[in-house]
Order: sequence, then C-alpha cells, then structure tokens
Amino acid sequence: ADLCDDGSDWTSLLHRSLAVLKRLQTAVAATSEWTGSIRPGRELRERLNASRIAIPPAHAGTIGRWIETLDALGPVQAAWQHGDFSVNNLLIDDAGIGIIDFDEFGATMMPLHDELGLALSFPLSQHGRCPLTISECLRICLAPALSCGRCDAAAVPGLLLHHLLWRIEQCHDCPPRDALRATLTRYLHELIVNPEGLFGGRDLPYAAAS
Repeated sequence: ADLCDDGSDWTSLLHRSLAVLKRLQTAVAATSEWTGSIRPGRELRERLNASRIAIPPAHAGTIGRWIETLDALGPVQAAWQHGDFSVNNLLIDDAGIGIIDFDEFGATMMPLHDELGLALSFPLSQHGRCPLTISECLRICLAPALSCGRCDAAAVPGLLLHHLLWRIEQCHDCPPRDALRATLTRYLHELIVNPEGLFGGRDLPYAAAS
C-alpha cells in the first residue's frame, strides 16, 4: 500500500502482479509432474458436496447450470496452482516482485484459481486502502484468459464458485481467518443470487475489452 498513491498506481500494481503470475504459470507448465488433466464440472460438484456452506434450494438450478457448463468442457489440461496467490504473498518493490508462501502449491489444478485469488485479494487486504472494486479487479485479472480464448466467459461463474468454496474451507477451524471466511461467504451468496452484480453489472464476454 505504501507504493500506491491512487487508483492508477493500484491498477499498475495489479497488472505487474499478473505478469509475475504468468511467469510462474509458464514455469509450472514446463514441469510435467505439475501438470495433468481434470474435469472442472466434477471438481465443482465434489466441492459442493463437501462444503459446510448451506446453499438455499432456490438456487440449485443456477448452480446446476454452472456445473453443466463446466461439464461441457470435458477433461481439460491444467497445472498446479499456487493456491494462495494474493497481494499479501508478494514481495513488492520498484525493481520487481517475488512470490512467497507455497504451502498450498498443487492443492488444486482448477483453471483460473490463482487469477481469481489475486483479484479478490486487492480489495480484501491492505486495510482497505486499495480503491479498486471487486468487479474492477476481476475484470482485469480475467481479461488475459478471456481475450486469448484460454477460458470461456460462461465458465467463469462456476470457476469462481469453486474458488470461493475452496478458500472458505481453508478458513474453517482457523480463528484468525474468521473475518475472511465471513467475507468470502458473503461473496459466495452474492455470486449465486446476482452474479452480474459481483462482476459490476457487465457481461463477462466483454471483460477482456475493459
């Protein structure tokens, strides 16, 4: 936060962080032991079945459609994710950015897990000093994957639901993370009730152009 004076500085830092994530992903993808094939629809279904979060039955149809969208992807080639790629796990100065805390490295291979984690981390951390909204950060972090076709916009809600469920589970039985768990749970219910609102009321296919 000490390096950022205004919104443009925060936006620049977010882009710098994405560039570092890209370098990490390139290195991981080059290591065969850290790559494989997964079925995103099955991953989300299993995460929902194991979740301690009560999902209102009224939203079963919406979630079912997101699962079907991920099922339609079939098996996809994927790579290990950092697991907790966030601004708090970056060592930042003017010369460069380093990545720390690989405790959860390889715990999931779900596509875009790290991009989503980075997007959520900016408004969540630094004692609220980041002026960027969740929707702004999500659009910036998803833009590269959407623009190059690495991810279909229709799959994003399901991927974000999986990410939130996964992160919430990491917070259980950890009192210092109670506040984070409550915030992530609120995001989860906002996503299910009004996904367009969480993304700033804009259609995801146009996120890459923003």
